[in-house]
Amino acid sequence: MLVFNQRRVHTVDKELHHGNFPFMLNVSDVLDVAGDAYLGTLCWEKAEAEALTLKNHLESVTILKLTAEVRASHLDGALKECMSADMEFERTQTKIA
Repeated sequence: MLVFNQRRVHTVDKELHHGNFPFMLNVSDVLDVAGDAYLGTLCWEKAEAEALTLKNHLESVTILKLTAEVRASHLDGALKECMSADMEFERTQTKIA
């Protein structure tokens, strides 16, 4: 909820109605614009915070993906070693028999 200084609002209203500004505005118009600007700022700040959260989440997921790729590479290498050892064992068994 917006809280306005009543004295300032009254002063602005008085100045507007006495022609102290080059244009005439209704105080409620001024308050509407101020309220919209305030809400727009809140929306912008919320969007920035959400973007930062998403960026941090993306970085975390990227690190997890890279870690998984490294692990998969190590497992692939270990599997190839096992297969090579198994083929060598089978050759040795064939020679013995």
